[in-house]
Amino acid sequence: MNLLDGIKSFWKNASTGVKIGVVSFLLLMIMVVVVSVIMLLRPRPVEDTHINVTNFEELVQVPEDYQTNIQKLMWRAIEASGVGDNVIFADAVVRDGSYSETTRGDVVTARFIIDIESMRYSFAVEANWSKTNPNVDDQNIHIECPHYLDVIYTDTKCIAATPIEQVSRYLPHYEYLDGGQMMNVTMRKYDIFQEHSAEPYLAVEVNACGDDGILSSGKNKTVQWLKSIYLDPNDYYVEVLDTCQR
Repeated sequence: MNLLDGIKSFWKNASTGVKIGVVSFLLLMIMVVVVSVIMLLRPRPVEDTHINVTNFEELVQVPEDYQTNIQKLMWRAIEASGVGDNVIFADAVVRDGSYSETTRGDVVTARFIIDIESMRYSFAVEANWSKTNPNVDDQNIHIECPHYLDVIYTDTKCIAATPIEQVSRYLPHYEYLDGGQMMNVTMRKYDIFQEHSAEPYLAVEVNACGDDGILSSGKNKTVQWLKSIYLDPNDYYVEVLDTCQR
């Protein structure tokens, strides 16, 4: 007797109760399979993160839980900039060619850039995890502004760091003025008795010996430099200091 004949014989001779039980079991199995397929095929929900990086699985090796938290960290930065709560960005992508990975012992460090075209924002991401025991409760993830050489949205300010944090990575800055004098830009804080007490400012040191033209050139060069690295000069106090020793 083949399988088909066996099934026919069982169905012919089985009681009504047994038939109902078999049909119910088969329907339950079909429902389980259908639900499983739907769960596998549906897109990852983005209600909590508000951001969906569409090519995570294609370009990065970061654990899935880390991917979710990276999206949440980006959303926190965007939300803090004043975007509405109900906005969802489905066009975020890991920039092609930006992913790099290093391993020390069993600790993996991955670095890459995520671009969101609809917002014209980019985030530089660094994530660290253990190959043997990734700790999903204590994830070492950091997002910041891309280096100015990696900036592609030059018409929007970076929101992942404060202006002071952004410029600090490029300091000290040295540059020659048109007259041949060297200027040196560093970060300092105003003294407690000054107008902007304890606030940071860019100190532009140049050997001007009282020459107002050189001092003015130092400030202008600093403003030009800030613009060249896509920072807004209006976000900074700039003080030109004459280092001349007569």
